Amino acid sequence: MMMMTAMLAEITALRDRVDTHEALAAAGEVASPAAVEAFELDAPRQAAREARRAAVLTRVFRPLLEELEVARLALSPQQLEQVLAEDQPA
Repeated sequence: MMMMTAMLAEITALRDRVDTHEALAAAGEVASPAAVEAFELDAPRQAAREARRAAVLTRVFRPLLEELEVARLALSPQQLEQVLAEDQPA
């Protein structure tokens, strides 16, 4: 789970960088390393990135959340706590 979360963070960071390249290209600018690093987000683009990130998180973690809901309904609170504790890293 931790590796999947780390990979997801990298993927969303890469998607943000692609978005920066696209914005620079749309403005007719060269996407040099300096231009990418200096790029400043406007509010609408920031909101779009946040919405895209939330949608990705929802899609990726939906199976886990559905499984957790099934367990929550099927198990007693003590049993659920035990299952969740077993899934924690050492």
